[in-house]
Amino acid sequence: MSIVNSRRSRDLYSIFSQGFERVVAAQRRTFGTAYDSYRDQWSRAERREILTPVPLQLDIDLASRCNMSCRYCNGMPYILRGEEYRINLQLLRLRLDEAVGRGIRSLNFGNGAEPLLTADEMFPLISHARSLGVIDLFVHSNGLLLSRRMSRKIIEANVTFLCISLDALREETYSRYGRKGFPAILENIDGFLEQRRLAKSDTPGLRISFLPTTDNIGELDDFIYQWKDKADKIDIQSVIDLDKSFNLDRIPGFIKFSPACVSPWTRMAIWPNNSYGVCCQPFCLSQSGGMNNGSLADKSIAQAWQSSLMNRVRTGLISDDAVTACVKCLDSYYRYDEDKIATGDHDRQ
Repeated sequence: MSIVNSRRSRDLYSIFSQGFERVVAAQRRTFGTAYDSYRDQWSRAERREILTPVPLQLDIDLASRCNMSCRYCNGMPYILRGEEYRINLQLLRLRLDEAVGRGIRSLNFGNGAEPLLTADEMFPLISHARSLGVIDLFVHSNGLLLSRRMSRKIIEANVTFLCISLDALREETYSRYGRKGFPAILENIDGFLEQRRLAKSDTPGLRISFLPTTDNIGELDDFIYQWKDKADKIDIQSVIDLDKSFNLDRIPGFIKFSPACVSPWTRMAIWPNNSYGVCCQPFCLSQSGGMNNGSLADKSIAQAWQSSLMNRVRTGLISDDAVTACVKCLDSYYRYDEDKIATGDHDRQ
């Protein structure tokens, strides 16, 4: 595969291959005009032109578990504190049954936890979501548990995209992040691609992400070169430096910016402590800090989406009177200058 285009969205610089186009074509074959209608809704919601009755996407963690301790993770607090939570699956299924028919079109598993640790719970939920009419299904993983058997299950489940956060070209760099198993993860990804080839399937697409920091920025161009013929999409992420500890102002190439936040128009989080998040950031987990949006037990998804808190957040973002947590978040974004990123052989000369 080769790179066909690249573009910046609000907080990502994305590089697309021909494989990405095949994933989109596969979705259109499966879902017909419903796919294009959903993507049109997403675009309009991103422009803040519409507010759908329920979020277009839910970001879900089924348990407060991860098998890594990543240094740059924005840190789901319950994981860092070692607190054990598991989502009430019966209640989650009930809330999905109520809401998917009203417009939920996408589910993402792996918001802060490692979803493959709860694979036994995740795959039946994916099957159920498909039966309800969910169009896009994403699994965000670190890849450590991506065995060939797991790859086959992901392919057979008709997941749309498997997303691996890799962030490094070399094992030494990967280890500096507080991570482990780099050679095994690379082998797992190759195994996934082989299983997909054997299944003669265009999906799931493979998305590889890179979070640029002072530790890895020197590897970025070679990282893209290594993955451009394997990944269907490469995302160069923005850094959210909430505690101002990364010192990115001092690093050439990093640009401080404030994105137009559209999360409250497109998506909502469900945490493993059975609470709704205003967005996917960890400050939304606070039960006493003003960002508690209720729980699966006391609110439907539609009620949480249309809550006074969600509407206050939306109004604040539009009127430049954002709530304190949003102000802090939006003041913490850094991106790496895409003009300095090589996306093809000619850029590497």
